[in-house]
Amino acid sequence: MNASRTAHPIGAPEGGSANGSRREILRGSLAAFSLWDVLQWVAAWEGEGVLLIREAGWPPAWLHCRDGRLRAAQLPGGPDAQSAPLAACVERVGGQLVARGTLDRPQLRFALATQAAQGRAGAIVTPLGEIARRAGFLDEPTLADALREQAWQRLMVRLQRRSGIFILLAGRPAEPGLTIDEPLEPLLLRAAQAVDLAAMASSRPACETDAVPCEADGTAVAAGGLA
Repeated sequence: MNASRTAHPIGAPEGGSANGSRREILRGSLAAFSLWDVLQWVAAWEGEGVLLIREAGWPPAWLHCRDGRLRAAQLPGGPDAQSAPLAACVERVGGQLVARGTLDRPQLRFALATQAAQGRAGAIVTPLGEIARRAGFLDEPTLADALREQAWQRLMVRLQRRSGIFILLAGRPAEPGLTIDEPLEPLLLRAAQAVDLAAMASSRPACETDAVPCEADGTAVAAGGLA
């Protein structure tokens, strides 16, 4: 893993316009160094930076780390999440809220219909969880818990991929992300345990159980969650 001290232009973490330069700490290929390896290094690093994750065909993601803690993240779903029919993407926050009993099916259909109407009108589509919150179907803490569970699932998917590049830039993200504020070492330990459990479950004979939640790319994700 090569360290670098060159200036690197960066805009909004998700790829907006440039707004200055950040000192580049690390850069490498995720085929050579897995995201597990990179995050283990970052967990022991006494500094603050934004870990950018770039992969062809995937929306860009970033993790804001400081002194061994994951402070915030922006983890979009897989490439199919941008083009899949709205109803096929219910496994995002909406599916989790229904599975928990926080939303019922009519409330979910209302939120989906609202998104569809916004899309037809050419307006910015409001996230489903935010529509449900504004409609009074759930409160802010419940929505935050669901978003953190979604972030956990998407991080699990990213951890198991071995393509793309990573760039660690000094400083804070240009735009706010989902607040996590959790030590990286125990998070990575729980992730490793979840992967092991998922591998054990996949080796068992199929039985009639509830469907395993999947990311938009169809990759099954293990239960666990951000504390």
